[in-house]
Amino acid sequence: MMKQPSIENCDEGAPSDTSSTSTGPAHGVHPVKEPEASQPEPSRGVYGISVAAELVGMGTQTLRLYEARGLLEPERTPGGTRRYSPNDLDRVRRIGALLTDGLNLAGIAMVLDLEEQNTHLRTINQEHLVPETDRLDQTTPTDPAEEKEPSP
Repeated sequence: MMKQPSIENCDEGAPSDTSSTSTGPAHGVHPVKEPEASQPEPSRGVYGISVAAELVGMGTQTLRLYEARGLLEPERTPGGTRRYSPNDLDRVRRIGALLTDGLNLAGIAMVLDLEEQNTHLRTINQEHLVPETDRLDQTTPTDPAEEKEPSP
C-alpha cells in the first residue's frame, strides 16, 4: 500500500496573520520575491567539459583540441577537471565563427591575440589618454585671439 504524502508542515492555504503591524501591502500579505537567477562571474570556471560542449554546440574533443592548440585555457580543479567560464564559452563561439569564415586554427590564434591586444590598448586609452585630453581641452583657450597679449 502506498503512503500518502504528508502535509503536516505545509503552510499553503493557511490563513495569513492580518494583525501584522508591518507597513507592507494591505491585509498583511507580503509579495514573495522570486530568487534572481544568478549568473556566474564571467571569468569563473563553472561548467564541466560536457556541459560547455553542449552549450556551444561542439564536441568535447573539439574543446580539448582548442586547448591543445593554445586557443583556450579553461580553469582546472585541484583534481585536474576542466572548468569553463562564460568568457571561455564566448571565446569558443568566436573560434567557431572564425572557422566558418574560412580561417584555420593558426590564423584564429593570431586574430584572437590581436583582438586581445586591441582591447588592452583601448582600455589604456580610456584610462589614461582620454582624461589627459579632457584636462588639456579645459586649459587650452579655444580662440587663438585670446592668446595674444595686447601690443604696447
